[in-house]
Parts: sequence; structure tokens; C-alpha cells
Amino acid sequence: MAVIVLHALSNRLADLKPLAPKILAILDSVVKGQATVISQ
Repeated sequence: MAVIVLHALSNRLADLKPLAPKILAILDSVVKGQATVISQ
């Protein structure tokens, strides 16, 4: 299992939405057993 950690100002959609392109860009390259942090 790979874990993606989202680091934003809050868990509100308005704060998380800008992270979506970064999440989509790394989905194919996340490594099983590793956590990946995505921030603004």
C-alpha cells in the first residue's frame, strides 16, 4: 500500500483542490510501502 499525505491549510475542499493536479501527476509513480507528501 502506498500512502499519499496531503499538506494543506485545512481539510476544506477549497484548500485541497489546488493539490489535485499534483496528486494525479504522481499516482503512477508512488511506491508501495512508502509515504509521499504533497503540499502547496
